Amino acid sequence: MGPPDDISRDMVAEGSRGTVVWTYRNSKTPGVGPNVVIAFARDTTGEYRLSIQPSRDADPKQGSLFNYQPPMGTNAQAMTRILRAQALTNKVFNLTDPLIRQAGGPSSANDLSLMTELAKLQQPPREWEIRETVTTQEFFGAVPMHARADFFRTTTERTLVVLTASVKSSTVHYRAVGGREVPDVAFYARIMDLTGNDLVVSLEKDSDFAPAVENDKATIDDDLVYQARALLQPGSYKALVTVLDRAGGHAGSYSIPLTVPSFQTAGLTLSSIVLARDIQPVDPAPEGAAPAASTPFVMGNLRILPRLSQKFPPGGDLAFYYQVYGAAKDPATDRPSLDVDYAFLTMEAEKTQDLGHVSFSDQKNEVHGYTLELKEWPAGPYLLRVSVTDRIAQATTTRDLVFEVR
Repeated sequence: MGPPDDISRDMVAEGSRGTVVWTYRNSKTPGVGPNVVIAFARDTTGEYRLSIQPSRDADPKQGSLFNYQPPMGTNAQAMTRILRAQALTNKVFNLTDPLIRQAGGPSSANDLSLMTELAKLQQPPREWEIRETVTTQEFFGAVPMHARADFFRTTTERTLVVLTASVKSSTVHYRAVGGREVPDVAFYARIMDLTGNDLVVSLEKDSDFAPAVENDKATIDDDLVYQARALLQPGSYKALVTVLDRAGGHAGSYSIPLTVPSFQTAGLTLSSIVLARDIQPVDPAPEGAAPAASTPFVMGNLRILPRLSQKFPPGGDLAFYYQVYGAAKDPATDRPSLDVDYAFLTMEAEKTQDLGHVSFSDQKNEVHGYTLELKEWPAGPYLLRVSVTDRIAQATTTRDLVFEVR
């Protein structure tokens, strides 16, 4: 399931041993959600254990005659009636633990239904879901937007995180500048630790998210694309992204979970696969200029305009870009020898069907891109499986990307 969207700690009375509550806003598990709440309570050994009654299980007085203290002036007979009424209410209405209700979980459920929901989350997904990489997320709010994060290796232990976001030109307002209309839009982001309490990277200056030059030529309902970059240690984070329609006076804020991989380990691996609207060569940066890793939309000697939608019209072009890391080098040439295979699959009657392959042998480059025309492709979802084999090290790695023709 990945990291939770929200984490709450010790939201109970003082004196409790401790609780942790995870909330997943969208589990993507059939029959579960949309809010999935998983609670843990610290037991007498100090270990946190899964609990469906965290308030009770973390209470050090649980089972004691002094578990509940009556209000001042309440006699024993009145307190007995109160406790009996409370127990009857919980039994009749199957009320869940207050910590679970507070986190957005069901207000009424029995122990069996809660355990059944947790069991569903542990069911192994189908092969398609196991190997699928969904890259773009869609958000709805005052200003709807798309956002994606792509990850690339650097020369340090940190990973380059490329944040790309877009809004439709028809959803924002324009203003007149120099005799022409330009979109009056700005993006900002705060990358937080997983708890959401500590700021890791701030991308809140007007210059942090750069607009694509193609925005100036956008027509009705085209994507307006913006990009920012950050260097992060491998780990889990939250990116809080805000899009501001300044002329219209509207804003939308969205929380995006980030799981940043490490590319420093030995062995063959791939970067993110970037769907692209356009890939063009660029001139090498002059001496003393900012490195390409810090220049929006530029990777090495290529300018890549990401495509934020994974949906393609019939006859559209599927273009993508990625990098290969950890390939062994031939001592004689100091270059790798890579066999590259692009497999296209679809789902039919719950089974994966192989539609065909495009293969390239003995490739010497570690930066790859490909464009395929989707002419006469039937409407529906597809899976692109990129496989790279290192001939020298006899190793293979794969990465998947889902797209749709419609």
